[in-house]
Amino acid sequence: APARERDAGGVGGEGSLSREALGSTRGIWRDHVLELVSTVGPLRFTRDARGAVPSLSGAVLLLDAVAGIQRQTFTADRRIRRFRLPRLIFINKCDRAGADPVRLCGQLRDRLAINPVLLQLPLGRKERFVGVVDLVRMRAVRFAGPSGEHPISVPIPEDMRRGAEAARERMIVTLSMFSDQLTRAVEADEVSTSQIRAAIRQATVGLQVTPVILGSAYKSKGVQPLLDAVVRYLPEPPAVRERARADLALSEPSMPSLAPVDLDTTDGSLSEEDLDDEPPAPQPPTGPLRIFEQTERDALGPGQLGVVMARA
Repeated sequence: APARERDAGGVGGEGSLSREALGSTRGIWRDHVLELVSTVGPLRFTRDARGAVPSLSGAVLLLDAVAGIQRQTFTADRRIRRFRLPRLIFINKCDRAGADPVRLCGQLRDRLAINPVLLQLPLGRKERFVGVVDLVRMRAVRFAGPSGEHPISVPIPEDMRRGAEAARERMIVTLSMFSDQLTRAVEADEVSTSQIRAAIRQATVGLQVTPVILGSAYKSKGVQPLLDAVVRYLPEPPAVRERARADLALSEPSMPSLAPVDLDTTDGSLSEEDLDDEPPAPQPPTGPLRIFEQTERDALGPGQLGVVMARA
């Protein structure tokens, strides 16, 4: 049971979230227990993310609708790929000037080799962003209340219907490449919401597509559909852990190989000057690698253990 919980606030709907002291948020959303792992801040992000990723069952990659793909996006993408985590993408700040989620999806495809599936379209631009168009249900969702905590389902505006139908068709064509059931439904012209959701989950868990959700987290717009997507499309922890256990038995090119360094020094200490510029030949790891703590040292004294990693 969670200890010393407090209301997270800002999220309304079929559940509530609460925050614990150690950077994790535990809550119930639509009768599902969610454990959301966060980091303390940017200075410790790299170390905290490295330790958190292996224990996750899925990931949400947060992107800025204006800035697009940034340097840290590549780092987060490598960690997600290394541990073969199913993921969602949340494009944030859709209420800012210059926000273009469609352009950002193109960047994801070209620069990160991700197969994004846009599940929503923005309802309004810039400061007039009031909600999203759900391409799965073909309904518009407006977020009412001081903090956008009350999602309201309304019909799609007539001036957006043609664009929404074209975007929905592109979404279904992409998903049908990975679902025979959806392909048969398309051929029979009997596509249902449940079939689309089943195809999204199957392709997401299979690491074949990445669903894309839109919103503005600061104003809590789009947060509820994001939590719905986490529940519907990301796998339960046991499924991911079984796959991770099998994958860790194999060597991955991105994993650092560890080899002992035996140098004949006069005082028994080891410093950077004692290491050659040419690294030793990589050796395949003999078992899973777990780094419990990482610190930087200029030198190692007699009897001390350390890891020597090549600089990029």
